[in-house]
Amino acid sequence: VYGIVLLFLVECVLIPFSIIFLNLDLGAGLPLLLLVCFLGATGLSFAGSFVSGLLMFSEGKTLLLSFLLIPICMPVIIPSVLATEKILRGSGIAELIPELQLLIAFLLLIAAVMILTFKFVLEE
Repeated sequence: VYGIVLLFLVECVLIPFSIIFLNLDLGAGLPLLLLVCFLGATGLSFAGSFVSGLLMFSEGKTLLLSFLLIPICMPVIIPSVLATEKILRGSGIAELIPELQLLIAFLLLIAAVMILTFKFVLEE
């Protein structure tokens, strides 16, 4: 929960500053951008919590965390970047459906894995 809240606070600062300083005209794309940011931040937070839980009792946590977290986060980062690009170009929601499906599928998958492995991760 802390990771999600922290990422949302960072997004609340970065999105308005990005709009102002980059002189972006999002128009009707702002709700879509907020949706993509919400799904991306939640996915990154879930993945980070899962990997840090796996490495809680291991030696060399810092090195292992970066090696494991980057590949696990790629299914969140790539669709989020593609969806953000489409939003900034002025695309509608119909063109964002594949990226949104990937983000939602990853969220459901990582949530299911976290629920199913919770007992085993904390046993060590």
